[in-house]
Amino acid sequence: MLSDFISLIFPQNCSGCNSLLIHSEKGICTSCFIELDRYSRKTSKVTFVFGRKEVADFITAFDLIKNSILQNIFHKIKYNNDSESANILGVELGKRLKKFNIKDKVDCIVPVPVSKKKLKLRKFNQSEEIAKGINQVLDISIESNWLLRRNNLKSQTFSNRFKRSQNVKEEYYINKKKTLIHKRLLILDDIVTTGSTIDSCLEAIKNENQFLICVASVALTKKD
Repeated sequence: MLSDFISLIFPQNCSGCNSLLIHSEKGICTSCFIELDRYSRKTSKVTFVFGRKEVADFITAFDLIKNSILQNIFHKIKYNNDSESANILGVELGKRLKKFNIKDKVDCIVPVPVSKKKLKLRKFNQSEEIAKGINQVLDISIESNWLLRRNNLKSQTFSNRFKRSQNVKEEYYINKKKTLIHKRLLILDDIVTTGSTIDSCLEAIKNENQFLICVASVALTKKD
């Protein structure tokens, strides 16, 4: 009842098409949710090279296509503080991960962190919100603030593969004040484009104790 009253006073718009949401809809309208199926990957398990690092599995849910509904949703998540849509996409990714029995392979989810500057601006880490959606499906613990990010990283939206790789080099590091008891990790990002972000995360982790690592993302940028 309270949520219905709030939505009446402060109506919300769909993150995909910007249409007004009805009371039963959260973040993404029914039409856009159906439309997302067009971008669903037929093969969620992907062969992908993250630098020279090996991962046990890489699983993604959608192809990210320019000017698509999905791209609109990600834009709203990142620039309009739409944590609710991030959570919804996390649930969808969780359903894919469940099909591959990922809970039998990992002990925790490690969201790719954002810098303190971006966290202050956005109010949340989109990868962590996605992880919360996965947790609703699989009940896998989330380990935040173990993998950290420095504050000097600029937006990579318009960077090519080489620039992305240089931008994130040594950008991630391990929080020495926090001990991670888990050894089987699911590194989670919202979008994988060139793989440079995940590569940098793996580089930061490599000097720690031996881990088994899987990778997941909501979307993989589809090449033209």
